[in-house]
Amino acid sequence: MAARERRPALSSDGCQAEQVSTLLSWASKQQSFESWSAENIATVVGTDLALTVELEHYGHHDDGEDKKMTLRATQVYRREGGEWKIVHRHGDVLTPVEVKW
Repeated sequence: MAARERRPALSSDGCQAEQVSTLLSWASKQQSFESWSAENIATVVGTDLALTVELEHYGHHDDGEDKKMTLRATQVYRREGGEWKIVHRHGDVLTPVEVKW
């Protein structure tokens, strides 16, 4: 098993949207997929709370076939002791839905 990357630190002098997005990206990359990318939908930053909503695109090659999956992921961060910590994460798979009227 490959060693995991160390979680990036956020500065204690204020949260920037880029820093929050970097932490989300780090967390998502810890999964074992061959490809990963994130599309930021929204970032909200307050004094001690922040949240991000992103579409996370995953892919891997299995049995001669490229397989892809997209998650809508929401993460909530709270500043504790000068560091940003993830206090909640929710991701759900986006799947095509056939609408029958």
